[in-house]
Amino acid sequence: FNFFIETAKKHLKIYNFKQIITPILEPSELFKRSLGLETDVVSKEMYLVSNENSDETICLRPEMTASTMRAFINENIEQSPYKVFSYGPVFRHERPQKGRYREFNQLNIEIIDSNSILQDAQFIKMLDRYFAEKLKLDNYALTLNFLGCLEDRIKFRSKLDKFLQENIDKICDKCKIRKEKNIMRVFDCKTESCQTLYKSGPHIADHLCSICNSEWKTLRDTLQNLSVSFSYNHALVRGLDYYNKTVFEFSSNNLGAQNAFCGGGRYDTLATAIGEKKDYQ
Repeated sequence: FNFFIETAKKHLKIYNFKQIITPILEPSELFKRSLGLETDVVSKEMYLVSNENSDETICLRPEMTASTMRAFINENIEQSPYKVFSYGPVFRHERPQKGRYREFNQLNIEIIDSNSILQDAQFIKMLDRYFAEKLKLDNYALTLNFLGCLEDRIKFRSKLDKFLQENIDKICDKCKIRKEKNIMRVFDCKTESCQTLYKSGPHIADHLCSICNSEWKTLRDTLQNLSVSFSYNHALVRGLDYYNKTVFEFSSNNLGAQNAFCGGGRYDTLATAIGEKKDYQ
């Protein structure tokens, strides 16, 4: 663990990232507003702590991005882009699966207030170099998807809802619930029959506006120019509501069923989701 962290610190320093420390205990409302009420993290995976003398509920942090954005806003940071990293324990109150624990350590890397899609490509290249050159990993794969802007997703949800309704007898009970409450989460389904069905359904990267379509092409072209190997995965949506446009995931066959070891994406609307009047890309 010490080797992993120290190596990461040296690598991130080259790219001008600075370390910050955010609290382990945060108001639960922070994650409810940023992650989405119908995500698995909020609906069943947060450790909640109630206060007898207050209506406020706090929780053990289930992730670190929302905390970083809250810190950025609260401290009135004017540096742009704001490039920071943090590490430490995060918590998920769920039945542990093989290779997963209720308390685990996570390295978190953020770039706040950068609207350039080229920044996404550089960020992914930075991670790829860390895994390949610093950790000497040679058996992993990068997958990408593009979720478009808010307007793209509103239009896509309508197309997806129509497709699901036409195949309502073929989807599992969990996907029927997700269809009504958080329709994009159907792509997270692990049921083989659902996964097979969704391959023939609409894919959001095929329904982008002209600006997002151009950014999606720029991202792929830039990664190819940077010699970063990747594959497109239409079902990659990540599990949290704040993601838009670029989403990515690194995985390895060496890890078994729970094979993803790094993932992330762009979150242009996270600031307004947690109460800020201005968006920070």
